[in-house]
Amino acid sequence: MFNDVVLVGRLVDEVRVVKVNGGQHVANITLAVQRPFKNENNDFDTDYVPVQIWRWVADIAEQYCTKGTMVLIKGRVACRTSEVQGVKVKNLEINGERLIILDNRKKENENVDFDDEEI
Repeated sequence: MFNDVVLVGRLVDEVRVVKVNGGQHVANITLAVQRPFKNENNDFDTDYVPVQIWRWVADIAEQYCTKGTMVLIKGRVACRTSEVQGVKVKNLEINGERLIILDNRKKENENVDFDDEEI
């Protein structure tokens, strides 16, 4: 089986890291990912994809990325079930495991690559 996702897009907001579950760091970000084809109005549509990044990769994103920074996120799809007003709802989310900064607006580092597995 194979569960792998690669997204390239721009950050919609500033990265904010919070501590959860005994001190682990997590950032919930949203990527604006432009579709590679035009719609019936001859415009490119954009998808807004929520992504969770964890541990020190979240800290690096907070330190080096700002709103509008273009990044590549490699990760996996996860399905979470929650209950909303007594109704079970399944949500798909992206867990980002690797971050490559393609367009850094905060510092002058190009193509900075941070992997969750490198400690």
